[in-house]
Amino acid sequence: MVISGESLCNNKWTLRPGDAEQSRYLSNVLDIPPVLARVLVARGIDTPEQARAFLGVSAESMRFDPWQMKDMDKAVEHLVRAIKTRESICIYGDYDADGTAATALLLRFFRWLGIKADYYIPHRVGEGYGLNLNALQSIINKGHTLLLTVDTGATAVEEVEFANAHGLRVIITDHHRLTDRLPPAVAVVDPARADCPYPYSELSGVGVAYKLITALCDALSIDPEQANEFLNEHLDLVALGTIADVVPLTGENRRFVRDGLEILNRTTNIGLSCLIEALRIREKKISSRDVSFILAPRINAAGRTSHASLAVELLLTDDPSEAERLAKQLNRLNERRQRLEAEILARCHQQIQSSINLDEDVVIVSALPGLHEGLLGLVAGRLAEEYCRPVLVLNVENEVVRGSGRSFGEFSLFEALTHCRDYLTRFGGHHLACGLQLKSENISPFKQAINAFARKHIDKLSAEHGLVIDTFISPAELNLKLMEALEELEPYGEGNPAPVFMIENVFMIDPPRVVGSNHLKLVLTDKTNTFYAIGFEMGSLATRLQSYYKRRPITLAFQPIINEWNNECRVELKIKDIKV
Repeated sequence: MVISGESLCNNKWTLRPGDAEQSRYLSNVLDIPPVLARVLVARGIDTPEQARAFLGVSAESMRFDPWQMKDMDKAVEHLVRAIKTRESICIYGDYDADGTAATALLLRFFRWLGIKADYYIPHRVGEGYGLNLNALQSIINKGHTLLLTVDTGATAVEEVEFANAHGLRVIITDHHRLTDRLPPAVAVVDPARADCPYPYSELSGVGVAYKLITALCDALSIDPEQANEFLNEHLDLVALGTIADVVPLTGENRRFVRDGLEILNRTTNIGLSCLIEALRIREKKISSRDVSFILAPRINAAGRTSHASLAVELLLTDDPSEAERLAKQLNRLNERRQRLEAEILARCHQQIQSSINLDEDVVIVSALPGLHEGLLGLVAGRLAEEYCRPVLVLNVENEVVRGSGRSFGEFSLFEALTHCRDYLTRFGGHHLACGLQLKSENISPFKQAINAFARKHIDKLSAEHGLVIDTFISPAELNLKLMEALEELEPYGEGNPAPVFMIENVFMIDPPRVVGSNHLKLVLTDKTNTFYAIGFEMGSLATRLQSYYKRRPITLAFQPIINEWNNECRVELKIKDIKV
């Protein structure tokens, strides 16, 4: 349902469909507040069974049998044999927070078993995404005979063929989409496989690694109590990687993150603990948002501006002084990342404004020399959000072009790249994000091809900013009990955003004013209740709202927040948009 009226922030408002009778039923059966029930129903969680699973009422909810995953039996068989014969194992991980968390998790597991395992993570700029032949040759030269990938490898057909020809057996664990050719590994464990019967396909790379460890504990006949202790203690790494990789926080991922955040708030991981202390976030309960915007960027900074092994070592170390040193180093790298990102963003803006026709290009392809390849995905994400369309940012270095992309709406970048694969030398990823490589001579035909494909799928893109409203709310419901109820919906993230509410026909009883640097402050009433609203970086709207003061009602889209002042707490409205 589209909400009428003029949006002051140029958003298209859409109200999720709801069922008042079903909401009342859910509220009564589960004994939950009506607001919580309305949000659940609006999001399609409309039966008591679904709601219990989502809210985590059942301890067994959303934990699936790892043996259901395709090739899990083959992977475990080879790993058990390797463990028992003390075979030389190397873990090959990706350089992002998901990959480094997964690498550290498996290394900690092998250490727990008393098994020495090596690891290899490619340099983002020097080697690029995924397996590469030089890395495999180095691994072979070191005498490793079994390679276990985490968060990578799903499309590495030629690389696995090379490994096979040189006596290196490969087990792939990944979560990215596969092409029509499966790598000839001894096992390809990936819930995104079309033939995988596992009931949940949205796991992160570290989530798949965790399921592998669960199956290994079973196959090795490890005491269930000891196995559960290890698995529970390391859910902090699973939560870190899952949140950082922006996979949907639904189903099993939601359970991993919800349980993992509890562990993270009392983590025994020395490196994580030092990083949390350095960032001064231990004073409060660490949330999924803290992981997304504070912890994960520091972990990712290693792979983006230096080498991801720094993050792995931080997550592995049990030495407090070494952990403190690494935490400080990651902080410095993140500051450098911020400076470089701003420079690349400015250059891309200049190119888009001067030489890209936004009326014709459904997909923005910004190709420039001298860009830091570790930051291309971040910049592409910023531009995709700003221009409301998919964006690919490419670094042109002589004849070789490498880049990253971020999608917009429901447009699948992986499907688009698959369609344009004749112009590419390498690519990988999923519908929201991708990495690619091509020759410089193919930039122009590739740009034409991907835009031709996008124009055929224009229905999956939206030219407007969309604001999705979960449900109406009455001013009487804006209290601290509401905030307690909404905690049941956490953790928030991709696929499970923080709820947005709408309140109609309210009047300003004080003139709209600007506070702080540029924040809009409103005092509102429905003629019975008085409440306060804050619009961050919305100070420019104060002038437009002056004519509505005391005269005409307005409609607000908002998220409720708690404002603590002078030891008192009250609920305020964090404004998302205003309609007049």
